[in-house]
Amino acid sequence: MEQIEKAGISGLCIESRSHPDFLRQGWWQTMDHIIAEAKRLGMKLWILDDARFPTGFANGTVPDNLKKRYLGCHRYDIVGSAEEMDMDLSVLCNIREYYKDPKHQYDRIENIILAENDITEKTAFREDSLQDITSQLEDRTLHLYLERKYYSVFVIYSTSVCNDRLLQDYLDPTRAEFVKVLINEVYEKHYLHYQNEFGNTIEAFFSDEPRFGNDKGWNIRIGNTDTVLPWNEEIREELYRNGWHDTDDAYLFAGSSAKSAAARMTYMDVITRLYSRNFSSQIGEWCRRHGVRYVGHVIEDNGAHARLGYGPGHYFRAIAGQDMAGVDVIGGQIVPGMDYWHDAFNNGGSNGEFYHHALIELGASAAKLDPLKKGNLMCEAFGAYGWSEGLKMMKWIMDHCISHGVNVIVPHAFSPKVFPDRDCPPHFYADGCNPQFPYFHYLMSYTQRLLNLFSCGYHSANTGVLYHASLEWGADCMPVEKILKKCHKAFVSADIISADYLHDAVLQDNAFTISGYAYRTLIVPECVFMSDHLRKDIERIAEKADVLFINRMLEGYSGKGKVIPFDGLEEYLKNHCGQQMIRSEAKSLTLYEYCRNGENIYMLFNEDILQDAVFVPAPELLSDYCVYDAFTDTEYGIEETMVLRPYESVVLVKGHTDRIRDTKGSKIIEWKDGFLISMKSFDREEYEPVFLTETGNLAKSYPYFSGSVRYERVFRTDETECLILLKDVYEISQIKVNGTVCSVSFADEISADISKALLPGENRLEITVTNNLGRNQRDGLSSFMAMEPFGILKPVELYRKRVINHGNI
Repeated sequence: MEQIEKAGISGLCIESRSHPDFLRQGWWQTMDHIIAEAKRLGMKLWILDDARFPTGFANGTVPDNLKKRYLGCHRYDIVGSAEEMDMDLSVLCNIREYYKDPKHQYDRIENIILAENDITEKTAFREDSLQDITSQLEDRTLHLYLERKYYSVFVIYSTSVCNDRLLQDYLDPTRAEFVKVLINEVYEKHYLHYQNEFGNTIEAFFSDEPRFGNDKGWNIRIGNTDTVLPWNEEIREELYRNGWHDTDDAYLFAGSSAKSAAARMTYMDVITRLYSRNFSSQIGEWCRRHGVRYVGHVIEDNGAHARLGYGPGHYFRAIAGQDMAGVDVIGGQIVPGMDYWHDAFNNGGSNGEFYHHALIELGASAAKLDPLKKGNLMCEAFGAYGWSEGLKMMKWIMDHCISHGVNVIVPHAFSPKVFPDRDCPPHFYADGCNPQFPYFHYLMSYTQRLLNLFSCGYHSANTGVLYHASLEWGADCMPVEKILKKCHKAFVSADIISADYLHDAVLQDNAFTISGYAYRTLIVPECVFMSDHLRKDIERIAEKADVLFINRMLEGYSGKGKVIPFDGLEEYLKNHCGQQMIRSEAKSLTLYEYCRNGENIYMLFNEDILQDAVFVPAPELLSDYCVYDAFTDTEYGIEETMVLRPYESVVLVKGHTDRIRDTKGSKIIEWKDGFLISMKSFDREEYEPVFLTETGNLAKSYPYFSGSVRYERVFRTDETECLILLKDVYEISQIKVNGTVCSVSFADEISADISKALLPGENRLEITVTNNLGRNQRDGLSSFMAMEPFGILKPVELYRKRVINHGNI
């Protein structure tokens, strides 16, 4: 905790993880020590709300009658070769005996539905022929009365067994009384012990990735017989209130018509609203009554935010009760330069398009449009990338997160275990063994400065993209990330709009307004089906605002609107929705517009890790704004043409400065060799000299080395204003002249002003380069990233300093 505080972090999340005595005497002793230390250090505490990941286990106290149940379907395709036929359903009627699994003792058949089969198409059936034949089941035998046709029999059954056996003992998040088990077991017990600390040292409870958990994986969609669905009597009753018929049960597992799509939409609408009301909102209301906040995040991976399985079915509803929106960036999800589908350790790969262009936007949109969130988006970041994730990559991830809307960061993680802890590295302190930890506070200080800037305001956007969850429940549709990627490339600021928000939107002045924020354009993803009430809401929105349908107009839509081909969307956005603050051809340049105290702040981040990003600021920026470098905490004037190198970001803020950006003039000298080189491994206290004197990739000679290398030399100069340029340096560099630190950088090219440390005549130069633990540890998570070289690869150059006066100086 001292190391966390020294790093510039003001609080910590406590996760029991593998604590052997959670909610018993040993846990309270541990908590007593943590709370006392937090008070001494002036830190706040967030408590993860269960004994193990994910939330919903309730410390193993969920009784059998309160555990989750599911609805499944066995489909039998048969031929009506006689008018009267029988089917033996003894396996289903006595499934416990068949499977030898006691968990099946609660299984029961709910409905049996008969349909004529359409043998011309795989899995198809005549949806107008559905019959409820449940009454024809007698003593495990189903009596059938058929014509000479082809048929499908859908046996709908309820069960306590799902495809994710690890979550079978979890509570049902759609039932209020079930969720109270978690509240009574975890929340109430902490309140009993630490009532006086609630709202003081104890600031929040944290739910970690709660889910429906009916199956494993991110791509668990409704509409097939391969998975079971969340189920209980409350769900059935809600469906009946929505006009449900028992024969509609078949549509939950098969069907391609508008009627089957409507049934699936109705079911998903019911269960996600129950989840929102009984899980998220119930816990949030308890927390607020007891003086603490409710935070956390769900699994968003690869579109799971809109699906079952790992997902909660609907991102916005799932976090409705939380006091800030939440997402996480872990496990190789957002990887620099990879906004495309790529290989990763998690679940068969990562949809980089979603992670780069929609993940943060989901949370940022909820933070903005849900008044409960008060503009706050929390992101759990950095965990489970492997030891090869160093500070250079962390800074890129941080810049991405903040420039897309994050303003609360939870770094993952500090581990008190003896190094190396194999659980989701990297760990920042790592029992004192992480060679980059001495520089970690630079990243945290930089982050805090940016978070301070991008809080207490809102993302400036006048374009909304309709959230696709309810569209996907019926059939395949275009996900929001496709559209948002086009928006980003066109430098159009956009928010994701949940259909729930549209219903209450206010129409005025050629715009629709949600929670006080006005949008002039709504983009509707290409889809096959849409609910009637959503279609009517869009027709109403189109009376004032521009509605754009991607690729085709929705069938049955009678309102105003335009059809925009997806391939032409970027150009259309540039011409009709674009901003005028910058001009750039860089496709990976992020522009984030944030309004605070009535003035816009702009963050620009070159997400490309291969090429420079060039942009031209508008005249009003040149005259009224200056550049803020949050890493060095300095300001300088805007240039008429600005260049951001890979990994580089800047902030444009209102104001003037007399400071002029330093640039290199003529070269004085370069050094390729003649260095005194020494190295210190992460597990050693002292540097040791090596038999090398020149720059180059040290990984060739030391392929398993993790630690620091120091380059030293003496040089003479009569110049008083100089810059040192390092090219291709990996990974963290520190430049000292005559014992004075002139620069700490996480970039692979550095131009450092050393003027303040120069002496007339002889000077001593010391450059320290530190890599990450990936080369030494070779962990499985790191195997999904190529290891960068180590050291200074090109000659070190000394330049005279030259200044250029541009823009508003």
